[in-house]
Amino acid sequence: MANQSASLLWKLQRTPMKSTNSTAARSSLVGADKAMVIDTGSGIGDLRGVIANITDKPIVLVITHAHGDHVGGLGWFDDYYMNKEDVGKYAMEGVDFRRQYAGFIAQRSGKGNTPITSKRISAPGPQMPTPVRHDLEDGQTFDLGGGRIVTAMRAPGHTPGSMVLIDPTTRILFAGDACNCNTLFGSLPGDPTFVSVETAGKALKDIYALKGKMWISATTATTTSARWARRWPTTSCPT
Repeated sequence: MANQSASLLWKLQRTPMKSTNSTAARSSLVGADKAMVIDTGSGIGDLRGVIANITDKPIVLVITHAHGDHVGGLGWFDDYYMNKEDVGKYAMEGVDFRRQYAGFIAQRSGKGNTPITSKRISAPGPQMPTPVRHDLEDGQTFDLGGGRIVTAMRAPGHTPGSMVLIDPTTRILFAGDACNCNTLFGSLPGDPTFVSVETAGKALKDIYALKGKMWISATTATTTSARWARRWPTTSCPT
């Protein structure tokens, strides 16, 4: 199961939609009974269709945090799990916003002239109602079948409601943007998105405590996060 699951994750991450790098942040895990999708990218292309080509199992969608490059494809799904601390604090809807955001991320990644970022983001059609949000809590588990149980862990810092997902089957911690150079991302005391240094520091220490037990998979294409992903777990995650 571990080898098969890793292969399925590899296939999803290397679809053509991955060509815009972190504008399409997402991962997929497949168990015996269910498949978990982690994040939905910026809404580029038909993510649901790509997943359907990989597995026909029921899908559990989990969002690590509410930034536009992680929630842009929500319209393809019926429901999702996301921590309540991110609800209403970020612009999760709107084609213009998502196009601008995708262009910004692509430019930062050195892919600013990639046509896909401006032409293939569209609003969900009328047949795609607003998906239902379920709360995602610290310690919550998802049984995908066949002994594959994924655990959510709070990691506030990048956003107040940032979460990471731990998959013991592959020994991968899916960090979203919890471990990158944008921790404490531009918020000040009094802002609705503010996270204190103490709170963010504790979250990073909780992730650090898994050193030697888990590999880290980060979705943001920064030099820092890429270095962490390569070096984990033989050296420490920088704090």
